[in-house]
Amino acid sequence: MPDTVELERYWAARDYAGVVETLTRLRDAAALAARADERVALADAIRRFLTVERLNLLLLDFIGGALPTSLASRIWDFVPDEVIWPVLLDAWISLPDGENRDLVLAELRRMVSANGGLLHRGRSVPDNLMQLLR
Repeated sequence: MPDTVELERYWAARDYAGVVETLTRLRDAAALAARADERVALADAIRRFLTVERLNLLLLDFIGGALPTSLASRIWDFVPDEVIWPVLLDAWISLPDGENRDLVLAELRRMVSANGGLLHRGRSVPDNLMQLLR
């Protein structure tokens, strides 16, 4: 079973493929754990690792091109929509037109279709983005 020491080692090296692989193994181990306390502990390890601070650092690497699109979208899947929503809003605002911005828009649309209340949480959504999300 993967552990958080391994996860921290990948994070320190900015080995995002290793981070995603380890997070995936943690999530899979949580799903297969026989005892509820084991499932909770493994899920909690993921939640504690993917802090808002780390998500914002990942955003900077994504915008700067150091975090590939395929890995970024997989990392977003580990985070509850209400947590990743403001990070992705920042990404959409910061990114120039192109493939990465389109990917962020698609993810924001998916979130809004699952939970329309996100549009009214926290920071305001720019008018031009609001039109695209409706």
